[in-house]
Amino acid sequence: MSVRVWLAGPEDVEAIVGLSVILFREDAGSRDSSVNLGWPEDEGWEYFAGLVAGEGSVCLLAESSGVVMGTWLAVCGRGRACGR
Repeated sequence: MSVRVWLAGPEDVEAIVGLSVILFREDAGSRDSSVNLGWPEDEGWEYFAGLVAGEGSVCLLAESSGVVMGTWLAVCGRGRACGR
């Protein structure tokens, strides 16, 4: 199995939101009833688009056999040094 990993761009936000929907439903949905399971669809588009375009963040996606199967997000917090 080969895996392709790339730096996400604006065209990848839909895939990032889709993966977030799955994660929220699987992880939070089965462990924490107080989590808003609709957050990725309600607010995720704007949030992830900002991360993809942001200076203080990095988002990578992984694909295998034509299917996007993973994402990695890193955000530099305020007041902390962060390099790319």
